[in-house]
Amino acid sequence: MRVAILATVLAACCAAGQAPAPASLKEALAAHERGDLPRAAALYRQALDVNPGLLQARINLGAALAQMGRIDDAIAVLEAAPAPARNDPSLRKNLALAYYRKGDVPATLRELEPLAGAAAKDPGTAGILADCYIRSGSAAKAVEVTRTALASHPDDPTLSYQLGMALVRSGKSADALDPLERAGKKGPSAEALLLAGATALDLGQFQRARADMEDALRIDASIPGVWTWAGLARDRVSDEEGAKVAFRKALEANGDDFEATFHLGAILYRERDMEQARPLLERALRLQPSSSLARYALALVRSATGDSAGAVAYLEELVRTNPNWVEPHVKLASLYFRLKRQADGQREREIVDKLNAENKGQKLSVPWLESQ
Repeated sequence: MRVAILATVLAACCAAGQAPAPASLKEALAAHERGDLPRAAALYRQALDVNPGLLQARINLGAALAQMGRIDDAIAVLEAAPAPARNDPSLRKNLALAYYRKGDVPATLRELEPLAGAAAKDPGTAGILADCYIRSGSAAKAVEVTRTALASHPDDPTLSYQLGMALVRSGKSADALDPLERAGKKGPSAEALLLAGATALDLGQFQRARADMEDALRIDASIPGVWTWAGLARDRVSDEEGAKVAFRKALEANGDDFEATFHLGAILYRERDMEQARPLLERALRLQPSSSLARYALALVRSATGDSAGAVAYLEELVRTNPNWVEPHVKLASLYFRLKRQADGQREREIVDKLNAENKGQKLSVPWLESQ
């Protein structure tokens, strides 16, 4: 809140019957306006010493302290307001902002929830309230707050982004795409477009995901994860060369990126470039030893390079930990027969038949598997 605006409010308060503002308050406002925060804070305190009921002097003091990074001091000043003023909307809003800067979500909600009806008139307040709802697991409330505020402020990109986030958290991903894309294009915001693209990818809208990721890259190609997600989207629309470029960019930024490592290895496996695929997939498994997909991909690589025994070892581990996953059983049966282990091969074949007959078989839909 600008100091000049607060000065106008102060004058109105005095005209309404409060005790006249001391001279130190006028000096404090001037110091605050020119950015001399320590001087302004000292003078606001002098004004409050003369008249503890000067509400706007208290609010201004809290603002000055917060601007100096003294968040706890700002909170203490605002919390010390006399009882009649403690529920003043302006004081509560400033106190909420201080708690929000401190990262105290419950205290922020405590101060802002009584103002929820007025939040629609102030997109900044609505945005903070929505963010706190999202962070506290109350996504449905965040949806309500942001939709109400957007009715009055339809072009606010922050509110659109928070509505999209809240809808994703509420399990309404399809409804989240439009507000996220609107936020990304109006901001512009690479983060909003990244979330939109990831959501579209999860919904199977691959062309839309590709478009969102490319827009995100044009805005800011340095945000964490954007190259990985762009690679996934490119791969899903059969742009393997573009996907490889994206995954390599991702690995330049973060050599421990499991998704980029795994999917680049998977593409190279599909292209039958086993020399490059194998070390990438081995690294992916080291990065995530529990990854069944990486273990299965390595089994396929070993099988394709003639290492049937090595492939079997990976697959036997997979069927122990994923007994209802059909593909490892199918591949394992084939390898057992290749190794002349007829009884083991027949057993695996019977397991596959049983799983399919009982509709218990789990098939994983992943690009590298579908494109074999």
